[in-house]
Amino acid sequence: MKRKILIIGPLPPPTGGMETIMEEFTKIHSNKYKLYFFNMSKNKLIKHNIIFNSINYLYRLVKLFFIIIKNKIEIVHIHMSTHAGYWQNALFGFVAKKLNRKVVYHMHGAEFKEFYLENKYKIWIREFLRYADIIIVLSKKWEQYYSTLTNTDIVIMENFIEPIEKSKIRKIKHKYFNILYLARVCKRKGIYDLLKVIKETPRYIHYSIVGPIEDKEAVKKIIQQYNISNRCILKGEVIGKKKYEYYKSSDLFILPTYAEGVPISIIEAMYFGLPIISTKVGGIPDLVKPNNGILVPPGNIRKIKKAILKYYSSKTLRKLHGRNNIIKVTQHYLFRDFQNKLEKLYDKLSNE
Repeated sequence: MKRKILIIGPLPPPTGGMETIMEEFTKIHSNKYKLYFFNMSKNKLIKHNIIFNSINYLYRLVKLFFIIIKNKIEIVHIHMSTHAGYWQNALFGFVAKKLNRKVVYHMHGAEFKEFYLENKYKIWIREFLRYADIIIVLSKKWEQYYSTLTNTDIVIMENFIEPIEKSKIRKIKHKYFNILYLARVCKRKGIYDLLKVIKETPRYIHYSIVGPIEDKEAVKKIIQQYNISNRCILKGEVIGKKKYEYYKSSDLFILPTYAEGVPISIIEAMYFGLPIISTKVGGIPDLVKPNNGILVPPGNIRKIKKAILKYYSSKTLRKLHGRNNIIKVTQHYLFRDFQNKLEKLYDKLSNE
């Protein structure tokens, strides 16, 4: 009989990094484990109304209790974020632990350090970490950080992508050298730094900005102010596999972010053979090395511009780094590798 696992987290839509990972979990087919899913996504009415949000959470807490009991769940695997999401999911972990189930925390919050440092309830943040039997983190840097907060066992499991039939993806034609930014369009991801860079780079370099936009009017205003609308396509959110067309049609990928776990978008860009320009934050330095990309300090406009011009001027360098990226993702960041690691983790918990 298969052991039963409950996976808690947000399923798409929306389409952030955690939703993408959760969607990939639904594709896991195991001979040893049966996976159940507890969707934490909320519509706008619930998310932005305190009363509705509280009622919804209490309902989910009761529902969780009965799902664990009814289905004889043995392991509860919780995808964790920060702020209100941390407290809600940590309480789920507390309930599961009190029901004598094994608990896995899967840490995704790119701003967890800031969340912890600015919080007056630090002792409770650390206390709730103790209820996990294992904490999954996305990189060596995050492992080092969480080990300062808890003695709970910590395991590194990098983000991953599913294999993509690239030959079937349509290529969008561009007249100019095209750089792709594919992520949430917001301050944390460095969008305002990128707009400054666009203003300062030559007119023969164009940019595609793809992703849900947090403050569309502010971004549009800056684009008009900098007079870069003819070199900057503000595409907005692209759902599903349509986004792969942008990877296939670009020459370079850029993400000048200020805080990250391990961005799925960088892994996807690497899989499509794009060289990477990003920042030295979170787990990105584990992904991007001198042989496959260029990392700069967050907010350093001059170094971002220098990296762009370096790639533009050398097709040989772009090809070399792109080829290295394809090899790296194929060997270490595909779905099959993650599933093997995950089953070994579940095996360890089941045998304790």
